[in-house]
Amino acid sequence: MNIEDIKEKVLGTLDRPMRNVDIYAKLKKSIPKNDIGKAIRDLRAEGKIVSIGDTAARKHMLLSTAIEALFIEVRRLKKSKLDI
Repeated sequence: MNIEDIKEKVLGTLDRPMRNVDIYAKLKKSIPKNDIGKAIRDLRAEGKIVSIGDTAARKHMLLSTAIEALFIEVRRLKKSKLDI
């Protein structure tokens, strides 16, 4: 399986923010762990996914999911009448 196919599988897995171990658990039966890690790094470099958090707690998500989450948080903050 080439890296482009692996990246597509990783993108298809990210239906919610997920840690590396969650992604590995869903895909490890068909894709080696090292290839998944490379795909995640490539997708981040391409701007297709973003990662938040530190080391083991780091979660990866689609850029579109991250943008949506930001808008939801801004809306929540506005409703709470906080200055942002």
